[in-house]
Amino acid sequence: MLKLVRLELPEGTLRELSPEQRQYCELLASRGDIPAAIINYCQYRLGEETAQDIYYTHQHNPYEVLQKPEYRPLFEDAVWWCFGQVTLDWQPTKERIAFLKKYTAGRFINVAMLQQAWALCKQYEKEDAKNNLLFGRNADEAPESPEAFDSDSMSDSELDSLRTRTLRHAQDLKRRGRGIR
Repeated sequence: MLKLVRLELPEGTLRELSPEQRQYCELLASRGDIPAAIINYCQYRLGEETAQDIYYTHQHNPYEVLQKPEYRPLFEDAVWWCFGQVTLDWQPTKERIAFLKKYTAGRFINVAMLQQAWALCKQYEKEDAKNNLLFGRNADEAPESPEAFDSDSMSDSELDSLRTRTLRHAQDLKRRGRGIR
């Protein structure tokens, strides 16, 4: 008779991977065998005995384990780790992780989803850097308030120069097909 196993591990009972285990999972991920890397990562974190209990309990339907909420943090940890291994240009920051978590919006994550979110994050970072370079501010920062612009204190020649530069900029945007936003 098989016993039904629930993952009710107290905080800190998941094991750290040994250097050999980590290297084996890295090798699997680098070869593109993402499912095997995730499975082995989870097995090593759980420990041999717990992993075997889970295997024998759910061998008729291994995906049944994925439906159990108590295993979700472990699988998500494995997916994030694997994503970090296969995404060579990924450097985690607090802002990037928050962006990816917002993108996944509580859905069951996988490496492909995180890679798509990362591509979008890089695009936003690039546009933000461009805005900062062009306008001297980040895209999410509010521009100066209208009260800060005082046209009354400008001379007629300064106003004409500002008008001319603004019109040229608008024409340039129109020529490039971007229009005024």
